[in-house]
Amino acid sequence: MYKVALEDYMRRYPHQANIYLLEIDNYFKKGQYERSLEAIDNQGRLIGKDLLLDLYRSFRYRGCEKTGKEKNVLTGWLRVCLILKTEQLK
Repeated sequence: MYKVALEDYMRRYPHQANIYLLEIDNYFKKGQYERSLEAIDNQGRLIGKDLLLDLYRSFRYRGCEKTGKEKNVLTGWLRVCLILKTEQLK
């Protein structure tokens, strides 16, 4: 049911700002990791650098069996989280 509703929404409102977020989920559920990565990149172009998108990207790299890229993204993500936590402690 979710899949049908998601595809219907994407068909009816293809130019909504949140469409890329829905595509990320839709393509991931279908196992279309490359297309999910494209949706992540498109969303990133709209909003700029985003830690959550980087985390999603690492999961999709795992699905595409791009483990080297996955590790790089996760390492960068963890580094930023540590910097933010350190700043909070000051």
